[in-house]
Amino acid sequence: MRIKTYTAPSMAEAMNLVRREMGEDCVIVSTQRGEDGHGARVTAALEDIYPEDEQLESQEDDDDADDIEIIRQALTYHGTPARLSDRMVNSAEALEADNPTMAFAGAMDTLFRFSPLDDQEYLRPVMLIGTPGVGKTITTAKLAASATL
Repeated sequence: MRIKTYTAPSMAEAMNLVRREMGEDCVIVSTQRGEDGHGARVTAALEDIYPEDEQLESQEDDDDADDIEIIRQALTYHGTPARLSDRMVNSAEALEADNPTMAFAGAMDTLFRFSPLDDQEYLRPVMLIGTPGVGKTITTAKLAASATL
């Protein structure tokens, strides 16, 4: 993820800089007035797709690729602890799904509980997962704002 702060004489100009440099897919993390009370400061984030991600996506379309190996490579790439990675791979393998995405989704359903967050205090850790651009960063910002309020 790339995070960058832009300053300009006005909020509109700062937003134009953000959009011009980072594009429409970026997420605005914060907006503030300039240090002296004049101007504006905008912090924006953009989740990059790395060449390794593109390679894994192209492997997913290859009928000859071993689905379980694709899952193992993805977990390793993202730094998943070895014990959890082994549990995920074993669970995915037992499901005999049609493709690595469905095998991984099934393993997630088997090993983790998913439930809506209520308005009470967050007593347990929350994990947000997904491919780039699905809204993890904005969801985190909304959860933080909700918890603060």
